[in-house]
Amino acid sequence: MKRTLTVVIGLVAGFGAGCGGGYEGQRARGDERPAALVDGRPVSWERLKPGLAELAGGEVMEEVVLDELLARRCAARGVEVGAEQVAAERALLIESLDTSPDRAEELLATIRASRKLGEARFAGALKRSAMLRALSSVDEAALKAEVEAAVRLWEGERSVVRIISSMNEVEAAAARRRVTGGGNGVVEAMHFAAVAAEVSLDESAARGGLVGEVGGMDTRVAAGLRDAVTRTAVGHVTPVVATGESFVIALVQERLPRRDAMTRGDVERVVRETRVRMQRREMERLARELLSVAKVVPMDRALGWGWGQRGR
Repeated sequence: MKRTLTVVIGLVAGFGAGCGGGYEGQRARGDERPAALVDGRPVSWERLKPGLAELAGGEVMEEVVLDELLARRCAARGVEVGAEQVAAERALLIESLDTSPDRAEELLATIRASRKLGEARFAGALKRSAMLRALSSVDEAALKAEVEAAVRLWEGERSVVRIISSMNEVEAAAARRRVTGGGNGVVEAMHFAAVAAEVSLDESAARGGLVGEVGGMDTRVAAGLRDAVTRTAVGHVTPVVATGESFVIALVQERLPRRDAMTRGDVERVVRETRVRMQRREMERLARELLSVAKVVPMDRALGWGWGQRGR
């Protein structure tokens, strides 16, 4: 699945139109401060604008467009998303990154650095994620089927896996060389996560490529990838695997032992994790749907170029 800019999460509160911030808002109030000083000489925002628009204008524009579309849909449906929902979204993100809160925070910092998510864009990503979650629902029959499949896989051997998904084999091979340093030694999960956050097209990029536990008979994962994971040692990266839609490499982060029969608490956890995973897929689908029908006409040439380059 191709990654969108929605979920960090899966990643502009106080940044978009109508927020009263940014340089244009400052200019409206008569604030003519430059963007920077170089040896005491001012550098104007107008001088920076074309380069910024070409470099990241398309990506930021997509975020602002999605903010606007989601806000309209929430208003139309009477859905309110406030600080409590945004805080819950961050907590859910931390929980999805690692079982250790400290390590999860460290991974989050790495992912934010890789994806250039400063305070404004990270806050915006959480707000978008909260709005998408509030607007998304899970089909209960499909949830039941996925939970039953997960229960059947419970007692088998499983691996904790991170992936990087690419459009073609060349890009996937380049990503593999990057994470392995061209060798076949042990790869640190933190390093793999940083690269996944930067280049992977899968929605798991927002979590450093983490897809969770993968079993040998797990039909949620392409058969070729399951086989490659099974054959790959812990701490190592699989060869490039063609999945039909993309080319993938996977880091086998941990091999989990066989478990005893499920307790009621185990079943409840599986239900919750499955619901979150299915809701995430629905959130991604909704974001793609909204962006696919949005009529966006950039009025600035540099921004138009940036908008045309997004996703390439």
